[in-house]
Amino acid sequence: MQQQCGQIVASLLTLVLSACTASAQSATFDFDTGVPALSIYQGLPVDQTVGGATAHFRASSGAYSVQTASSLGGLRLSMFSAHFQAPGNNSGSVLEIQFSEWVTNITFAFATIQVQPIENETPIRLTAYTNSAATPAVGVTNATGVYGGPTGNDSWPMGTLTFRSRVPFNLVRISVPIIVPPPATGQAYDFCLDNITVQLAGGPSCMITASASSGDGGVTTGGGGYSVGLTASLTAQANLGYVFVNWTEGGAVVSSSASFSFVASGDRTLVANFAPIYTITTSSSPAVSGTTSGGGSYPGGSSVTVGATANTGYGFVNWTQDGSAVTNAASYTFAAAGDRSLVANFSPRLSIGISGPDTLVLAWRASANGYVLQQKGALDAGVWGGVTNPITVVGLQKQVLISPLAGPAFYRLFHP
Repeated sequence: MQQQCGQIVASLLTLVLSACTASAQSATFDFDTGVPALSIYQGLPVDQTVGGATAHFRASSGAYSVQTASSLGGLRLSMFSAHFQAPGNNSGSVLEIQFSEWVTNITFAFATIQVQPIENETPIRLTAYTNSAATPAVGVTNATGVYGGPTGNDSWPMGTLTFRSRVPFNLVRISVPIIVPPPATGQAYDFCLDNITVQLAGGPSCMITASASSGDGGVTTGGGGYSVGLTASLTAQANLGYVFVNWTEGGAVVSSSASFSFVASGDRTLVANFAPIYTITTSSSPAVSGTTSGGGSYPGGSSVTVGATANTGYGFVNWTQDGSAVTNAASYTFAAAGDRSLVANFSPRLSIGISGPDTLVLAWRASANGYVLQQKGALDAGVWGGVTNPITVVGLQKQVLISPLAGPAFYRLFHP
């Protein structure tokens, strides 16, 4: 009986171990055949997904782009499918790769393109972390590329870097460190790598689905399979003519930041929402009559308020668009739904004053070009006629002297 129990326990232990290791598998990320297949000269950041696991490539500093062997000119590096430029002094140029699942092993082939004629062994450094480079490193390793041919045959120092860790990690930083002491004629300035193979640690995982709202508003990165407990980092990037609005899940807003991070604990489906950018322009007519505010670029659906303020001697009349009246209110609020060009219309104010015992003075701003002073004997009858009294300019105003003893009269400024 005891022996039978032992066999049962051993069988259960075998099943448990099998269950724990069943999800542990290798994943190979390839710049040419991954999902998605990356375009030549495509800049970072980029994502690739293999078997539900995602690798997020980003440049912490330096210039990096995805290339192919054919794009490297005469270099015979057909085994390499990515090309990352590093500054000549190699200061601060780091390629970061963040995996959506725990990783225990990583390996990749690489080559270094160097300033001739040194073509010596050049170290490549990999540092592994959990979640963030701000945490203590899980481990560090170096590998060197061995030059395998005579000078001038386009064969460059190549090697393979492998890192294994008992402590799972999900972030690596790869760099070409400064050679100490530096060689007299320089050191490696380009770094090429082929596909990257990792051993997944296995364990519970979940799927984080990230997508952009319908249309051409933008793209997202960071979605894919994640080990439970790891930090999922999603990024939304708006296309030209659009602006990021928010992340939603099931229609509810969960973040207004284009970079959204959270601890993966279960399947989630998130949508990055983008809105078209509309241009609202405002102007004054006449130009000297007042000022406007509120013009600019606005996301579709957002609230826009334009305002009109009359200069001294003028009064606000209305807002028009393409010659049609929009509103008589100086402050106008509406939802951005397209490009608009709004004109605030102003008219000069006619003032009346006493110039002498039997003389009144009618005045208006001299900057009101095109306006004429008209009069008639009754407000509700007759035709407006031009005032024949002489017009003089005093300071910033035009003025006309009239005698009220001539009988009742009504005056207006009119723009023919």
